[in-house]
Formats: sequence, structure tokens, C-alpha cells
Amino acid sequence: MSKNWHYAKDGEKHGPITSAQLKELANSGQLSPDDLVWREDMKEWRKASTIKGLLLSSPNPPTPPPPPPLENKDSKDTSLWANPAIIALVFLLFWPAGIFLLWRKFSSSASRSHNISKSWIYAGVGVLALMFVGSIVVTIAQKSVAQKEIAQASDLWKQGQHEKAVAIYQTIIANRESFIPDDQKPLIYGRVIDHLAEGGNEDGIEQLVRLADRSVPKITPLVETERGKSVLAASRAGLDGDVLSERYFPYKKGSTREMFGDLNIINSRSFAEYEVTHPGGGVITKRMTYHYTVKDGKTVLLPLLPESSEIRRVRNGYVEIRSSDYIGKDEDGWTPIIKIGAVVDDSWTGSFEDQHFKFTGWKTKHLNGQEIRCAVIEEKIDGLISTRTELLYSIDHGLVSETVYKVEGSEETYVRSLLIDGLRGDENER
Repeated sequence: MSKNWHYAKDGEKHGPITSAQLKELANSGQLSPDDLVWREDMKEWRKASTIKGLLLSSPNPPTPPPPPPLENKDSKDTSLWANPAIIALVFLLFWPAGIFLLWRKFSSSASRSHNISKSWIYAGVGVLALMFVGSIVVTIAQKSVAQKEIAQASDLWKQGQHEKAVAIYQTIIANRESFIPDDQKPLIYGRVIDHLAEGGNEDGIEQLVRLADRSVPKITPLVETERGKSVLAASRAGLDGDVLSERYFPYKKGSTREMFGDLNIINSRSFAEYEVTHPGGGVITKRMTYHYTVKDGKTVLLPLLPESSEIRRVRNGYVEIRSSDYIGKDEDGWTPIIKIGAVVDDSWTGSFEDQHFKFTGWKTKHLNGQEIRCAVIEEKIDGLISTRTELLYSIDHGLVSETVYKVEGSEETYVRSLLIDGLRGDENER
């Protein structure tokens, strides 16, 4: 085993450590078979029990019992106290009685109009005691139900049934979040984020991360996938603050958008309209729906270009795109258009040496009667024909506009512009 190992125990990550240190943890029993370990050359975290030679083998390992049968989620919960209606009924019955008796006692004492009998005082104290004991019983019952559901979801996750496991986890978070042990919250939140990230549910991820940030103590989800890590990093930096995040290039599966662009041609100007759709799997398709040029005051329709598509992904802290027609290695040809967590003046290299991006600041676009705050990202390409592209992105709108200039020395010549979703700007704006 090589150096630079990491391990996760009780929802917390540790490392890097050497292979000898990892082995020592395993031999001393501080590293259990179900704890997760990871090394730089591994694609994902793995259980310690799957690493050959790490854990001492048992000569007669016990046969694990079969997993418990799944319960029908439509049926009644076997625990009476797991039903929120029962809990509400208990407090509706006993809280008013206790408050009424206390009011009777103090109001009677204040007015001196009559003396409350000892039996009433004993009854009031008894009701309050019953309420206190009842609250303890309800708490214990809720914790028991939560632990039972957590164990069931954990078994499903280990069996590869992630969708069913996450459905249970989400129910626990929604209904019994306060009864989840603190040391189990990072793993539960991390698994839900990883699963939602795989399905492209960005809204669900954002809500969960915000909930984790508001928890006391604050929860640091133990995520394993690259996409999950990127979303978490963006949230920690401030999704709605002055930093770039995945929300500046949103991907809503099944959504359709419109693009309007124009291009300078010698002695003429060409206009085009496109339809952009997100069919799923990170694919972005673009289909031209209208194309014409104006020359010498005459409008001439032009042939429509064939449909094209790109692939979008979040990896290593960037939102990246690549043409679907790219021929080459799987890791080549990706253009990092958004650096997650970037602040003003941050820069990064593109997909090739002469392509550079920089987050230059903010600009407000007045579009269709609304003001949209946009992050300005500048793309520069040096070569035989050098260009500078000003890309404007905004939260949830994504790409708002794109303007390309040809660069010759210190002079720039307008080449083309693009507006998204029909957000047509003022006459003085491109």
C-alpha cells in the first residue's frame, strides 16, 4: 500500500497518513471494517474490509444474518409514538390542563377570594409531572424509530439500492432530524447530496446544504463524488454571495431555452435564432430555428445549420463543457467555463494553453424591464486570430449574453453577440 491514505470515521475525514499508520489503526481496532478509506489513485472511497491485507482476517468469520425484510412504507408504523398525530394529541390534552391549573392557583392566591384545595394543587403537579414524563417517553420513542430507519436505509445503501435508501434518509431529515445522532448526520447528509447530484437535482442539493449549514452544531456532509464535493464547496463559499457557483451555469433537465444572436459579415449582418434543450445526462443540444442575413437592404434566408450538442459536467471545482463530437481521450477537450468559488480577479486556464478565463467583476443588465446582476467572465484566446469574449452569467438565469471581439494589437472589432431566453437589451447594449 502506498502513502497518502485518508479515512472517514464517524462522519469525519482524517489524513493524509502513511500506509503503516493506517495498518496500525486497523490492528488496534480504531479502524472498523465498515469505515471508509481512500488513496489518491482510487476513483472512490471504499470500505476498509475491501482493502486486501489491511484488516486482520478472522479464521471463522460469523455468517451475517440476512437483511431484514423491507417494510411497506404505505402501511402504519408499528410504533404508536412514531405517529405525529399521537404526539400532537398528547400535548393538546395535557398542556391546556396544566396551564389552567396553574392559572387557577395564582389567580386565586392573588385575589384572596378563596383558597384552592390541596387536592387541586396535587392534581396540577401530577399533570405537569405526567407531561414531563410523557415528553421523555415520546423523545425516546422518536429516537428509537429514527435509529431503526437509519439502520434500514444504511442496509439498502450497502446493497446498492441508493434511491430507496435516500428516500428513507430524506424522510428522517424532514420528520425526525433532531433525533439523528450528531455523529451520523455527516454521513446521512453526504449520501443524500451524492445521490441528488447524480440525478442533477440542484435545487434539492441547495436546500439540503443550507439546512446543514443552519444546524447546531453545523453539519459537514461526508460527500464522496466530485459533483457533490463541488456543490458543497460552492455552498461553503456562499451560494448567493460574491462568488461563482454552479448556479451561474444551471442545468435543468427537460428545460428548453431560446438564443438570439447576430454576426458581422463583410458588408452584411447575419441573424440567427436557436432552441437549446437539456434532455438529460448532462447533454445540451442546440438547434437552429431561424437564420437570415441583411445585405444592401434586402433580407435573404440562409440554410439552417445542423443540430449540435455539448456535454456539461462538474469536476475538480469547475463547470466544464465539451462538444459531443469530440474525438480523443475521455479527459481531454473539456473547457472549464466556471470556476466554483471564484472571486473577482480570479483567473484560470482553459482547455488549451492559449485560452484564459478571468472573473473581472459585475455588471447590471437592463433586460425586458428587469435588472439582472451578472458576473462578467472574460475569455481570451491568443493566436493567428486573437479574440476576447465577454460572458455574462447570473444566478439561475445562467448565460445571459455573450459578446465576441476580434483583437488586433490594442484595437478591438465587434464580431458577434448573443442573448439568451429572449432577454433583449436596450439599444445601447449588446
